[in-house]
Amino acid sequence: MMRLARSTHVTVQDRITEGLREQILSGKVRPGERLRQTEIAKLFNASHIPVREALRRLDAEGLVSIESHRGAVVTVLSRAELEEVIRLRQVLEVELLRRAIPRMTPDDIAQARKALSALRSNRSLVSYATRNWAFHETLYRPAEAPLTLTLVERLHRVGERYFELRHNLGVVNAEHRAIMDLAAKGEARRATNLLHRHIGQLIDRVSIPKHAPAPH
Repeated sequence: MMRLARSTHVTVQDRITEGLREQILSGKVRPGERLRQTEIAKLFNASHIPVREALRRLDAEGLVSIESHRGAVVTVLSRAELEEVIRLRQVLEVELLRRAIPRMTPDDIAQARKALSALRSNRSLVSYATRNWAFHETLYRPAEAPLTLTLVERLHRVGERYFELRHNLGVVNAEHRAIMDLAAKGEARRATNLLHRHIGQLIDRVSIPKHAPAPH
């Protein structure tokens, strides 16, 4: 099946969305903090229309919650909710990988290895989440299950900022390499079993913020 090339055109909405996403994932904007449209518009030198659209996108990703009286607020998750995110990721990602492996072409494998190389060479915790998703997305794409892939991307976005990987990057990257190698060999059962364990171990790397801004 032919896959359409992605557009490289960056709109004002894209720029604001990516800027806010990075601030949230890096912790510069804390869970529970209110995002004021006027301040964001000034920061990005934009009108309120692209700001509202950017906030809607982040709401769809689960990073922001749009509330009727407070506006947009950075999502706060409990440990129980994070555990649910992990359980859902285990189910959906294992299924995606199981479906993807028999459909992988040499080009698919080459693209996944390229994404893995970029992830392993990453030196910034701020950009790690983006590169991590890029690797997983490339690995799962051959499954040709776009709805499931979209749901998994949202789960990644919601959970990534709570995972403390600073002291575990070596282990995590080794697991990524092992999953990639097994997938490339067509060993679906071993690859999916390892992926299931890999995702499940994230709960030991969760860091829940102790202090969130009070509602106002």
